[in-house]
Amino acid sequence: MKKIKENNINKIIKTIVVVLSIILIGELIYMGALSYKQDKNNTYYTFINGLVSTDKGFVGVGNSDFKYGKSHKKQEYSKALLNVYNNKFRVKKEIMLDLGNNSYYNDITKVDDGFIVVGAIEMNDYHTENGASEGLIVKYDKNYKQVFRKNFKILGNTEFTKVKALSDGNFIVVGKSLYEKDVIGNHKNGGAIIVKFDKNGKELKRANYKGPYKGIYTDILVEENGYAVVGSINDSVGVLMKYDENLKEKWHYHYSYTDTLGFTSINKIDNNYILTGTKLDSKNKLDYYKASLVVLNNNGKKIKEVTYKGDNFTVFNDLLIDNDNITVVGVTGIKEKNTVTDSIIVTYNKKYEVIKEEKLSYSNNESYNKIYYFNNKKYLLGYTNSKIKGIKSNGKDYFPIIKELN
Repeated sequence: MKKIKENNINKIIKTIVVVLSIILIGELIYMGALSYKQDKNNTYYTFINGLVSTDKGFVGVGNSDFKYGKSHKKQEYSKALLNVYNNKFRVKKEIMLDLGNNSYYNDITKVDDGFIVVGAIEMNDYHTENGASEGLIVKYDKNYKQVFRKNFKILGNTEFTKVKALSDGNFIVVGKSLYEKDVIGNHKNGGAIIVKFDKNGKELKRANYKGPYKGIYTDILVEENGYAVVGSINDSVGVLMKYDENLKEKWHYHYSYTDTLGFTSINKIDNNYILTGTKLDSKNKLDYYKASLVVLNNNGKKIKEVTYKGDNFTVFNDLLIDNDNITVVGVTGIKEKNTVTDSIIVTYNKKYEVIKEEKLSYSNNESYNKIYYFNNKKYLLGYTNSKIKGIKSNGKDYFPIIKELN
């Protein structure tokens, strides 16, 4: 009798084990299917925001979740990325900044012994949850080993957008430092910022404009007698600020009405400044604006303004001056719930007449954000989530576009 009971108990235990195993396998299958479904519904991003040339190819910086990473597995957060390319833009080395939560590089410049890279980073969950960040500076040597990293902040939401190397070995950066969301105060040192550092990352001088709730500098032109810096001071006013070598303001120019970035780039031709940006058709129609070129003399007086209209909104992001021609890149589209954008390339002569224009329109979004001149060739830098032959995109996720402009 005792033996029969033991056999029954063993059968019951085996049955329970089998049932639990089936349940566990079913849960694993379900979780796997759910994970696959979520993965299919997610959009993944890799952006390259800045580019320099080297003897062996190019170096690009940006950010990625590494869904398609070559050396790193997919990340929970988007991480700052440095890619080393050969001359055909094939990735030879992929370097991730494994620190904090979200981070990104906006720009890169070459120095004698390596590279200086700038951007922003969320160091902790508080940053991520409250729209906060710290400005980020990283120096790499010529073998792409990190020499130093410096975090910088004045206020809670700090970001560096552009960096330029100086002839004395130092470097200068621009960006913003604002209050994070829901913070109220009257801090006087925030807004659009410009900061000079020595070659080891030690701060030398700084200046700011407006703030602490609005303002950003987006580009900088290094001149013999100082610096010309562009950006915005609020959601609708662009600015060109002229500083001397000690970062003291010499003069400024305001431009209304534009978008939140204001002026996006600056260059110079015939001793005149040329600025790219946008121009609203009307202060009350924030979804309708044209791209603009604004020309100022050496004292900040406007000489000329040229606008370019594509679709409902058109933005000029960057410009390049070559053989007295001005080539401008940007984006155009129609603002709606599912906005689709196209890249545009427009070339002007010295009289600011359009001599060539091109629109790149694929199935989804494209944007050219930068144009460079390396080794007597022009290169475009941007991104797309269209399926385009040659860059291995899939029509859903965002991939960088780096191409030579013929």
